[in-house]
Parts: sequence; C-alpha cells; structure tokens
Amino acid sequence: AAMRGLVAVLALASLATALRPSPVARGGVQPLHAQSRRGELRHAAAAAAALVAAPLAGHAEGSPSLQEQLADLQKQMVEQQRERLEEETRTQALEQRLSDADAVVARGVVQLQPEQGDGASFPLGLEDPGALSEAFLSDNATLIVAAFGRDGPPVAARRVPLRKIKFPLPFLLTTKDLLFPLSPDLWAKDSRNTDDLAVAAVLSVNGRLSKPTLSDRLGFGVSKPVKVAGVLERSEATLKISVKVGREELSSSDFETLSRVDNLLDAKDLEA
Repeated sequence: AAMRGLVAVLALASLATALRPSPVARGGVQPLHAQSRRGELRHAAAAAAALVAAPLAGHAEGSPSLQEQLADLQKQMVEQQRERLEEETRTQALEQRLSDADAVVARGVVQLQPEQGDGASFPLGLEDPGALSEAFLSDNATLIVAAFGRDGPPVAARRVPLRKIKFPLPFLLTTKDLLFPLSPDLWAKDSRNTDDLAVAAVLSVNGRLSKPTLSDRLGFGVSKPVKVAGVLERSEATLKISVKVGREELSSSDFETLSRVDNLLDAKDLEA
C-alpha cells in the first residue's frame, strides 16, 4: 500500500510539473517551442500505469482519491494541449497568408501515440517524445516530415530538432520544402500538385533517414487537394506516430533514395 501511495504521489507531481507553462519561441512558418521538459511525461505515464494496475484504497471519505486527482490533472493537460494546438494552427495559417510566395504542398498534425493503454487519457497523444524512449532525448534526435506522390521519392521534406518542439505539432510543407529537382514553378505544373499526397513523420534518433535505428518510429497520413471558395487548398493529415521501424538495414535502392533526401536536407540546413 505504501508503494502504491508513493507511485500515486510521483504521478501527481510529474503531471503538475508538466502542466506549468513554458516559454514559446516562434520562427518562420513552423512554430517551435523552447527546451522540452525532458522525461516528465515518461515518469507520469509509468506512474499512471501503475495506478491503473493497483488501485488505491483507504482515502478519506468524501475527498477525491489520488486516482481522481490524477484523472483531473490529465484532463487539464489535454485541455492545455488542445489550446496550444489551436493557437499554433492559427498562427501558422496567418503566417502562411502573409507569405504569398510559398504555396502549401501538404499540411497536418503530428501526434505521439502512447505505447501502453488505449490512449483514452491522452486523446491528442503524448507531449514529450522522451515519454516513448530516452533515445529521443539526444541532441541529434529529429522529427522528419516528408510528402510523397503515388510513386517515386519524396517531393518535399522538412526536419526539426526534437528538443525545440512539443506535440501534438501542426506542420506545413510549402514550396520552400520542395526537393531538387522540383522548384515552385515546376510544382505548379506537376500533376502531383492536384493529387493526394502521402505524408510520413519519422522520429529519428540520429536525424538520418538512411541510418534508421530500432528506436525510430513512424506515422502516416494523407493530405488531399480540396477547393475552398474556388481556391485549391490541402486537407489536414493526422500523422499518429506509433510504428517502430523494426530494422536497421535498408535495401540498396532504399538506402540510395533516403541518402539523397538526407543530403538535400543537409543542404537546406546550410542555406537557412
């Protein structure tokens, strides 16, 4: 009983810490967050799982149990996630409207799915990738988002250091993110511009698509062309990261394709 009580207190403390507001830095089209509070959600999630497995007894009659307090804090966390996501999406849309030169290639939201449980307590997913694996606390850990046509290599891609972001994360891939040999002019005439685009999100420990690790995880979605008031727009793809890569070896053709994407992203980083 004492151990269960300790687990409950740790869970409440971790969630309360995670709920504290943190400074937000914005730059360019993509909102980026200040340094992630590493590992807090991982400890809270573990404690919450222990609570579910071993319910507490003996709390004062008429007062909320620690489980009820934990559930209330989880609700607060989800509401803060929802408010932050809505704010960032609005800011992103405003910045995009002010940048007439950069057309949208794909848009969406990236979510991190919990490894355990049905996710009902966290409908928008986890906030910190450190809750999935400590490997994602590395300074090299990166989120890579790439859009694909019905065949061939990615048409656009972007990568962001994990230490700068929180989830769920709204994203835009624009003509700034097109990969050579595509250019904004060529993309405007490309048939894929008016077709469905598959979008993949990769949590990469080392930031290299061509060098996957067993800790890397994937999520997929589709951004569809839609007309709004006669103007061609893109639907929002929901990318729920949950699938482990499961292997470290690539075929020679896959390695060649992904190495090319890595190199092109390296060149974009140098230009930024």
